Amino acid sequence: MNRTRATAIHAGLWLLYAANSVLTYPSEYLERYGVAAISFKQGTFYAVTAVGFYINYLWLAPKLLARKRYGWYAAGIVGLIPFMLGLYLLHAVFLDWWFDAGTFFIDDRIPALPYLAFQVLFFVLISTGARFTTDWFRLQRLREELKGYKESAELAMLRQQLSPHFLFNTLNNIYSLAVHRPKDAPAAILQLSALMRAMLRTIGSDAVPLEQEIAHLRSFIDLKRLQHPEKEKIRFWFSGTVNGRSVAPMLLIPFVENAFKHGDLHSPGTAVSISLSVDDDRLAFEVTNTRSSGSKDDTSGIGLENVRRRLALLYPDRHVLDIRDDGDHYRALLTVRFS
Repeated sequence: MNRTRATAIHAGLWLLYAANSVLTYPSEYLERYGVAAISFKQGTFYAVTAVGFYINYLWLAPKLLARKRYGWYAAGIVGLIPFMLGLYLLHAVFLDWWFDAGTFFIDDRIPALPYLAFQVLFFVLISTGARFTTDWFRLQRLREELKGYKESAELAMLRQQLSPHFLFNTLNNIYSLAVHRPKDAPAAILQLSALMRAMLRTIGSDAVPLEQEIAHLRSFIDLKRLQHPEKEKIRFWFSGTVNGRSVAPMLLIPFVENAFKHGDLHSPGTAVSISLSVDDDRLAFEVTNTRSSGSKDDTSGIGLENVRRRLALLYPDRHVLDIRDDGDHYRALLTVRFS
């Protein structure tokens, strides 16, 4: 459901609720004060009520309750009740001023505060249900979209990540090793074989152990080092512990491949730097490469928009992707929360 449609539905329901309260108002008051005055009174009353509804709908429920911060959520509701009661009293003072009614409305409102406190809780319950219903439908839509995306993109992703150009270049380097450094060739063949098998196994998987993803990443980097054997050209750092964590398959390799595709590793002083840190709550992955002013690497790479879309589907509200280009260097920083 897009935002405009959701806003229209919310506005329509509030108008219906306020209109119903006017239509069911005691007829003697309607005759005495008129429909316009009663509509204004009820409309402003439910506008105040909507404040509490949306404090819970937009902040308390999604930020606290949905993340299982039950103590903070309870504290938020406890604080919301006196806040709303204060708004109701201010509303009564406003009505007294608007209608020049002396202290009629405030005198009538004060004894009703216990009932209004119950009404605050009632609308909190409704807004919580509305929030989780909205999120449920959104997640269902995302699951369907992700399913379709996976079905259409899995083979394309595999072709991109292990493109013919990449395979040919790697095989050429392995051939060169077999001629000039034959003792290193078998290890390179095993690395390429293991990486291809790993990628084929992950097709259709929702998640793989983080330890396995890191192993694939190291294999990919090691294969690239066949093309660029100088030690300072490709740097990789890892810190932290995996602690049984899982991630989406082939989550990290696209950033590394794009760094090689768009980077310059042939000029003096150029490099690709890769760092990965893992703690209990998040994964931080950073790839920096020197910008290429000439031809690109032969690998196909994966478009940035495809990467962004995959992250949005797999980790909604749980990732940050920061891409920076200062003209000389290209930097991608991905942060993913595990839960």
